[in-house]
Amino acid sequence: MARRREKLDPSQRIIDFTWGQQVDRYVEERQDIQAAIEQPRTPSDYENEFEYGFELATAIKKAIRQSGLSREQVVDEINAFFDRSHEGAKTDPPSCRNPLTINMLNKYICKPDEAPIPAYYLVALMFVTGSLEPARALVEPMGAQVVDEEDVKQLTLGKIDQNISELQRLKKELRGVR
Repeated sequence: MARRREKLDPSQRIIDFTWGQQVDRYVEERQDIQAAIEQPRTPSDYENEFEYGFELATAIKKAIRQSGLSREQVVDEINAFFDRSHEGAKTDPPSCRNPLTINMLNKYICKPDEAPIPAYYLVALMFVTGSLEPARALVEPMGAQVVDEEDVKQLTLGKIDQNISELQRLKKELRGVR
């Protein structure tokens, strides 16, 4: 008996490997969920105020690293955020301060016990890096959480789904009464 070779459709030989992207997305979302449910430190877990500063400095470093910007770029963006320049500081001293330098930023980040970062720099830093990590470091000891725009959308969708299921339950109850 002769072996017969079956003819296959050429489109059947191509395997689509897009599931790898779905798996990667799933893993990232699972890690985000895991990070969200981890128990944050409470105020009693800190020995002194310097530990808060180090926690905040770590969050700032993480925000800069995640943004992909160098520290020099972050300094330039913060100065642009506040419209700071050496010329402006000379001509309009009370309302325009000297610009932030890389040395100042490094001192805020590396030696937070000697030079705590001012709050207004945190706002600019979060805006420049697009990260809420510094805000998380500030509120997590109190048991609070920071949510970004995407989280707000997901929470809203969850509330809508919950309301829809409640309405459907009530609808079934009313139909069962008849």
